[in-house]
Order: sequence, then structure tokens, then C-alpha cells
Amino acid sequence: MNKIFFLIVFLSASAAMQAQDTVFTVKVFENKQLTEKKSFGINGNLLGHSTRLNDDPELWFYEYMFYDNGHLARSEHFTDKSDMTVFTYTYNDRNKLQKKTESRAGSVVGETEYFYNNNGWIVKEITNSGNRKQITTNYEYTLTGLVNMRSETIVDSSKTMILAELYEYNADGKINRMIGLNGSDTIYDFHYTYDKFGFKLRQDVISHGDTTLTIEWVYGKNGSYPMLEKHLSDGLVVRKTKTAFNREGRKKKETVTEYRIFSGKMKPEKTVRKFRYDWND
Repeated sequence: MNKIFFLIVFLSASAAMQAQDTVFTVKVFENKQLTEKKSFGINGNLLGHSTRLNDDPELWFYEYMFYDNGHLARSEHFTDKSDMTVFTYTYNDRNKLQKKTESRAGSVVGETEYFYNNNGWIVKEITNSGNRKQITTNYEYTLTGLVNMRSETIVDSSKTMILAELYEYNADGKINRMIGLNGSDTIYDFHYTYDKFGFKLRQDVISHGDTTLTIEWVYGKNGSYPMLEKHLSDGLVVRKTKTAFNREGRKKKETVTEYRIFSGKMKPEKTVRKFRYDWND
């Protein structure tokens, strides 16, 4: 396999930005092949993310982030540098994200503005994409600051669509139900179950009164990390993910078994992901 070289792009015009020194790298190998790489800076900020999209021909998607005084100032996203999408970020006097601008080939193609209440909670986002599409997102909160509704009004030319999510919480402030609406029609209904310690054990997706998908989590000896995740449809296991962690609590190995996809030998399809962590001196 050809060697792959990852190049961090430094911008000469951004002298005010902090040095993009990589101190920590995560590599993910899927069935022994490198499929993902993340690089982090000294403050834990994500500096670069590379994802393999295709094997033959080999195709990667690259993302690079640049910071100024601890804030994300610019990000670049591309498979080919000649067709790069660039986002720039500006902040208000309370250090809250105020505007995100999307550019391609030096031209602005989209902008998102963010609005907050006196508590610093986001209450509205307005995204303009091109000259014809606008998305307005509104947030409503409980008295304790938990989001209980998120709605989107999408205007595209002469068409308008209204989507919403409603959230319900238990006494511990953990979400126990999420309802998705398209107008007045329910499009999904998620229910969550926790143990007495607050660890999530189960998620049920309900459609038209029937449970269509269930996800269950089983925890290891220390109880902090789910070591087994099972997806069930109509009571049958369709996917199983088994995860092993290292002493620091980071993922070491992940084995995903798909029971809906069969190989030529009519056995469940298995994918093994291994994680490698490197520190730069």
C-alpha cells in the first residue's frame, strides 16, 4: 500500500494564530488498514482530521483547524485542495460564536449568525445558503437551562418546511424522551432508560406505536464505559459492537458484527477497528 503523507497547512496570512503544534495523534485502523487520523494540540484542540472515503481509487477527506487565542478561527475541508471549503468564525464580546462564514474559491456561499439570551444560552441561529435558502433554528429552555424544544424553519425558494424536536428529562436532568416532528406529524420518538447511577442502558425508537429499533449498552467492571452495544430490530440482534479500553479509558479495540450483511460464506460481517495513540515530545 502506498504511503500516505498528511500535510498540515499553515497560513502565512494568519500570523496572529497560535502555532499549530501537534502533541497528540489518534490513528484508527480498520481490518489493519489506516482509515482515520486525528491530531490534537497542547490545549486539546483538534488540529486535523483525515478520513478515508474510498479504497480504490484511494480517496481521503481532510479537515484542518486553526485557532486564535483559544478560539477556532478558521477551518479547511477538502478532498482536493483545488476544491476547498473554508469556514471562518467570529465571536462576540462574551466569547460566544457570533458568525460562521462559508467560502469556496474565495467567494462567500453561506453564513450562519448566532443569537443568545442574557444567560448566554443560544436562542436562535439563522443560516443563509446562496440567495434562496434560509434556515432559522430556535431554542426554548426549561427554567434550569435544559433545551426542551429545538425548531427549524426551512425556506427554500417558494417552499417552507417546519421541523422540531421536543425533549423530556428525568429528575436527574438526563434526557428520557426525544420526539421529532415534521409539522404536526411525528417522524421519530426516542425513549431512554438509565440505571440508578445514571448510566444509559437502553434506547428505544418508536414509530407508529411500535418499537422499530432498540439499542442496549452493557458496562464493564468499573461501570464507566459501555463495553458492549447491541442493536435489535423486532427483537433480533442486527449489530453488535464490542469495545476494549486501555488503562486510561481510551478505546483500544472495537469489533463490530453486522448480522444483516453476509459474506460469501454466509457468516456475519465483522469489522475490527484498532486505535493507536502517539504523543510528540
